[in-house]
Amino acid sequence: ARPSLNDLKAEAWKIATAPKIKNFFWRAMSNAIPAGDLLVKRGIKIDPVCQACGFQGESINHIVFGCSIARQVWALANVPHPEHGFDLISHYANFHLLLLMMKNESISEEVRNCIPWIVWYLWKYRNGIIFEGKQVSAIDLVVKIKEEAEFWLMAQKNEKLREKEDLEAKTVVMKSWSAPPTGWLKCNIG
Repeated sequence: ARPSLNDLKAEAWKIATAPKIKNFFWRAMSNAIPAGDLLVKRGIKIDPVCQACGFQGESINHIVFGCSIARQVWALANVPHPEHGFDLISHYANFHLLLLMMKNESISEEVRNCIPWIVWYLWKYRNGIIFEGKQVSAIDLVVKIKEEAEFWLMAQKNEKLREKEDLEAKTVVMKSWSAPPTGWLKCNIG
């Protein structure tokens, strides 16, 4: 059973990843990202053909799940392949599957942390081809994805550690003062 779209979109904001990627997930699930059809963006006419593989009828689903480059990236990143493959039509079903994978503790933490970054970098790859004429190999894309996911995760862990240390330091300072014995006067000098 699949959740309602509102539940699915609400889950996007709970993903442990960068805010820009949460926003992208939400926009993709809200159909707020233009892909396909002949578009005019930044003054450039965009052909509805996938610039990476030549597929006619480019869509969010194709870019992130169906394109040959996307399939290579998912495989090279060791993300478990769904039993019957990604849904060819519904990007909602595929995003739901990804959200479930990110919570599945039987999948390694490294792979779970890479999933949102894979989606983000596949979209960036598409935009790089269209707007900059820049293509990279799937293996180079996976290396970049893993680096970015690891750096972001390390930064979050360091931030939590720093917050914990700050809290402990404040606690120690608060515990260090004690009232003087009865009849005594205590003078605190900084």
